[in-house]
Amino acid sequence: MYVGLYDGHSGKHAAEYCRTHLHVNIGRQEEFQHDVGQAMIKAFQETDQRYNDAADRMGVNDGTTAMAVLLREDSIVVANCGDARGFLFRGADCETVSLCSFQHPDREDEKDRVTRAGGKVVWFGTWRVNGVLAVSRSIGDPALRTVVIAEPEVQSSPLAPGHDDFFVLATDGLWDVMEPSGVATFVRSTLASQGPDGIAQALVNEAVNNRNSKDNVTVVVVFLHWN
Repeated sequence: MYVGLYDGHSGKHAAEYCRTHLHVNIGRQEEFQHDVGQAMIKAFQETDQRYNDAADRMGVNDGTTAMAVLLREDSIVVANCGDARGFLFRGADCETVSLCSFQHPDREDEKDRVTRAGGKVVWFGTWRVNGVLAVSRSIGDPALRTVVIAEPEVQSSPLAPGHDDFFVLATDGLWDVMEPSGVATFVRSTLASQGPDGIAQALVNEAVNNRNSKDNVTVVVVFLHWN
């Protein structure tokens, strides 16, 4: 199973391009059958190059964060490029498992990488690359391509059939106002009244309307029903 999460900025073109093409590009890589992580890295970079070529023709300069999630046999593989985050919740006590790392410009290794590439990380309301972009990796953003890269960080996590209940993927607008433990509690308490189909929307409403998130919020919740 594939799940994608794309958070566009400065326009919608890059996010819509990834929605259409990224999963296809992952599946087309020669490495897909024996090294999913490498296939995902190559597909992100290919998608970035192809989108930037299209952006030049369209005269646009937008970009998007991108998270690609593959459930394969007994593991979940996440490639993340940007500041979205994902968590797996396990067992009756909702043990929390982080599914991916995320890239902010003030992360020390990312700041060093940007600086070595000739860019700067400066404070402008938040830490930004060249005073512009609040993430240090993305797809698109052709004007910043020398310092903002499209290579995702990939993490594979084992699944525990019968113990893993659900996972939540969300853009930074959710995590700015809710901790993972609070998300788990909210999902459990809301599930009985609204059912699984209403959980993602309920989380969005909670973040935007009740907790006053200052950023846009997109949420995907996947329940693992084991046979």
